[in-house]
Amino acid sequence: MAASWLGSMGKEATPAIPHLVARLDDKGTLTVAISSHVGVAREVRMMAADALGELGPAAKIAVPKLIQMLQINEVEIHAVRALGEIGCSPQRVIPPLLKIPTDSSYLAIAIVTTLHKLDPMHSEIVPRLRRILKRVGKQADIINDYFLRMRDVGDVIIQIGRRGHLLKPELVDLAVLHEFMVSVATIVAANSASSGQLPRDIQKKSPQRA
Repeated sequence: MAASWLGSMGKEATPAIPHLVARLDDKGTLTVAISSHVGVAREVRMMAADALGELGPAAKIAVPKLIQMLQINEVEIHAVRALGEIGCSPQRVIPPLLKIPTDSSYLAIAIVTTLHKLDPMHSEIVPRLRRILKRVGKQADIINDYFLRMRDVGDVIIQIGRRGHLLKPELVDLAVLHEFMVSVATIVAANSASSGQLPRDIQKKSPQRA
């Protein structure tokens, strides 16, 4: 909420940027006196990264610190998103971005979303989208929560245009589970050489409704 509030201030929030960058280095020296909770310092860093992302290109001085944060567990996802919103040099950010382990599905989604923002034609986009789609197809027990983030994936799939047709098998399987992906699959089909084929494939695989 604080991050969105700062972002809505626009240029008026610019003086806060150096202070937010300093909070990216917060090790808890100030926060321990406020709370004994060991996660307080981490929360400060997360909120600072989120706020910097909301401020967009004006926060470019934060890029070196945010790149360093890519190596810190439980904090890196906030740095990934912020780097995408700030709009950094692809040559500077993408190499460390692609080195991040993606055991977390949410982190994998954040990475591919930022990758697309930094370099829409990058060769890693489609393979990473395919892995995400296959993973969610195996996690039906958390499907409702996961699809909150899958909307970001859907947006990327739509934006990559004709390349989205390379994800046809995964889209067909997943669209059976969630109607949002049916919409994505339909748009992908409209942008591809075989317009209309994805929706028909989905109908074949969908369970019959009374």
